[in-house]
Amino acid sequence: MPDRSRLELVTAASPAESAVFASYLGWKHHVRMVGSAQTDDLPEYTPQADRVLVLTSVTRPDPTGDAAPGTQLLLDAAAKLEAAGKHIVVGLHPREDRKLWEQYEISALGSVPESATAECAVGIPGTVFPIVAAVGVPLVGCVDPKLQVPDYILDVCSSTIDSPEQAVNAIDTARPASRGDIFSAVGPIGGSARRLYSAWHSTTRQRDAA
Repeated sequence: MPDRSRLELVTAASPAESAVFASYLGWKHHVRMVGSAQTDDLPEYTPQADRVLVLTSVTRPDPTGDAAPGTQLLLDAAAKLEAAGKHIVVGLHPREDRKLWEQYEISALGSVPESATAECAVGIPGTVFPIVAAVGVPLVGCVDPKLQVPDYILDVCSSTIDSPEQAVNAIDTARPASRGDIFSAVGPIGGSARRLYSAWHSTTRQRDAA
């Protein structure tokens, strides 16, 4: 928790994050928008037909966090997609139970690099969704009534499903997120390290000159 009485600079990746951070910190001044380092070197999008990336969350709580609802829906949706002839490749959340997904190809690259070859991605909406959307991949979100997802993450989804029977049509009709929704979620793409350094540098100079 930062010392609120001594805050001199608040940075965030995007307009959506800026609003969240300002509200959380009680910050009444301008939040410097710098973008996300994960978008500084995005892979080139070269999708392969019928290749679907499954983006998992976590199915069991541990000291670092709770389990996310919706895993059974995602498992059942993946089965429906495979039965329809889709090739499933799984991008595992770092805390996910690998055994649940071993019947499919599990990516050795990680979700963002792997997404560059996916025709579409489906998963439990989370922080990786806006980055995958920035690659150019259409996204379908698996939503559960118990799952709380920020609007800016849902906005990069082409659609959401709440039953596995909806999965095939949702994937077949999915479209990439709009540039506006991507900007709202991840901010300016490329150059975030330079912008962050510049923000720190200018703030330090102003403090030293005071």
